[in-house]
Amino acid sequence: MLQRFREFVNNNQLFSVKDKLLLAVSGGVDSMVLLWLAHQLKLNCEVAHCNFSLREEDSIGDQLFVKETCENYGIRFHTITFDTHKIAEERKESTQMVARDLRYAWFGELKDSYGFDYILTAHHRDDEIETFFINLIRGSGLRGLKGIPAKTGHLVRPLLFAWRKEVEQFAVLKQINWREDRSNATDDYLRNKIRHQLVPVLKELSVEAASRTSLSIDLLRFASGVFDDQIKELSNECFRRIGDETRVDLLKLKHLDKQPYWLFELLSPFGFNLSHCKAISRSLNETTGKQFFSPTHRLIRERDYLSITQKELKVNSKKVPLIGNEGSIKEPVNLTWRVLTLTGSESIPKTKDRVWVDFDRIQESLYVRFWEEGDWFIPFGMKGRKKLSDFFTDRKLSRREKETTPLLLAGSDVVWVIGSRIDDRYAVKPSTSRVLELFIS
Repeated sequence: MLQRFREFVNNNQLFSVKDKLLLAVSGGVDSMVLLWLAHQLKLNCEVAHCNFSLREEDSIGDQLFVKETCENYGIRFHTITFDTHKIAEERKESTQMVARDLRYAWFGELKDSYGFDYILTAHHRDDEIETFFINLIRGSGLRGLKGIPAKTGHLVRPLLFAWRKEVEQFAVLKQINWREDRSNATDDYLRNKIRHQLVPVLKELSVEAASRTSLSIDLLRFASGVFDDQIKELSNECFRRIGDETRVDLLKLKHLDKQPYWLFELLSPFGFNLSHCKAISRSLNETTGKQFFSPTHRLIRERDYLSITQKELKVNSKKVPLIGNEGSIKEPVNLTWRVLTLTGSESIPKTKDRVWVDFDRIQESLYVRFWEEGDWFIPFGMKGRKKLSDFFTDRKLSRREKETTPLLLAGSDVVWVIGSRIDDRYAVKPSTSRVLELFIS
């Protein structure tokens, strides 16, 4: 096992002897074998243990057991305790998902604080097969079927060469102590059901079933790599980042066969599943403006592109007042103003980022906010009122652009569609004696 471990690490270039390593050790057989191997090879490592408070005294026992082992090995020990049930209830998520997120977030903090090069976990080949079937059941696509990579960024899984049975037999042979997590024996979680019910049946069908499944995962991993290259190339062609918005060029997608499946590969990083992508694909033959929501993002079908923004990114509808005859604000737009008395020799500005309005016409308090449904104004040079939504449509603004267009208002009157057009009622007339000059900077 020791030699195979060393060869697997070297052949896959997982880390070097000079690297500072953080070992994730739960106290189970897999992580205790990983800790023993690291100790035997005199790797520059420390240990991190999470107490999720899920098994009462057993959780405390695991923590003390790992701590004592580290003391015997002379290895530095880090630990943290989470109230996982409480956090899961607050987030309205499963305890398993919350525990995973808490664990890796803390590992990341340790890495940054103590300068670790890599974080090592004790995943083995059985874990890879279980993950394969979990993702197959969840419809995760090709990416989910490629198994667990031996190295992902700073995360390293150096036991992926070994089966669970081999790890357990090695622990017995070397008299490596471990603690058994009793929850692993239940079928409360999907992974345990696959481990205890599906995998045994698979092995009954064929002695080599597990090995052949592992081989298939290796082939899928290769195929996924080739496919990922295609997706990356297509993404580079289709995606354009503008501020907090990602735009997907629809013209690049029109020719694609099986369009919903290509959309799934492009949009899954934003949380959209295949059902979403089928609906998005159908919307491409319908009118613009339709919205779709993933758990994390919003997608809007615009004329020539799909607009994607973070779901929690909300436009601030707060009214920001303009106080005094001169001043400036930073939000929601960088705006400066001052009141000028005209002498008759001045020329009215004709740029979109600098305007004059008749100050004597302003009878109510001035403030800035973003556009809202129902807003209207009388565009400069016109006599009739026009809904701003129609004005924006004429200018071919996207929904996101509409939502982030700031307005200058006097009371309920729109004085200036900032950066675009002033209201005719507030335009400078020959009789105007004082103007409010406004700059966008």
